[in-house]
Amino acid sequence: MPIHHCSAPVGLLIDSMKADLAEAITEAHVEATGAPRVFVHVYFAELPPGAAYSADGIDPRISGIQGAIRAGRTLDVKQW
Repeated sequence: MPIHHCSAPVGLLIDSMKADLAEAITEAHVEATGAPRVFVHVYFAELPPGAAYSADGIDPRISGIQGAIRAGRTLDVKQW
């Protein structure tokens, strides 16, 4: 199953923003792979102060999205 994990500092994302991100990620995944929408999972984690570093220091602005799809997808799909 495709899993997309989103991390952001505590309080950066409100519920409506999370819903919008989940919808956009789901749409992109379905368009790229043809997978059913129900297969796409999006998780959110809030990073407490001091949990993210850039170079050698704490960076309170770091956020990111990491996605994983099943083995066997073509390179074109993986790079979409």
